[in-house]
Amino acid sequence: MDLTGKGREYSGCRFSVKPTRRILSSFDDQPGPVEDIDLQDSEFHSLVDEIVMQLEDELEEYPEDLDVENAGGILTVGFPNHSTIVVSRQIANHEIWVAAKSGGFHLGNKSGDWHCATTGESLPTLISRVVTEQIGRPVSLLAET
Repeated sequence: MDLTGKGREYSGCRFSVKPTRRILSSFDDQPGPVEDIDLQDSEFHSLVDEIVMQLEDELEEYPEDLDVENAGGILTVGFPNHSTIVVSRQIANHEIWVAAKSGGFHLGNKSGDWHCATTGESLPTLISRVVTEQIGRPVSLLAET
């Protein structure tokens, strides 16, 4: 399925994982084991690469003058108001980190979806919210179709 209209295909595997490896986090009220997932480093990199490419493609379509740069797997988005969002990966914990004006967020893979350990938001909800805050108008990013 083509989610960007640019001919790039995103398999949706970014939301697929197999249970076996314990990840500690605080998706619920209490910190502790969230779930078991078997996510090898190569799978993690592949999943995050797909997400970063999709996000980059979507942001480049916005009419605002955004400075979108993907270097070394780190996506940096500069906004006209001189604020920045950085999306990076934390390999050791298999997390996606988002740094925005409103704070820093760590997302782990829970039941095949990426969720923030502190807010409970999914990756599409969180990234849409922080971009909305910094761009000054409602946006929807990484939406599943």
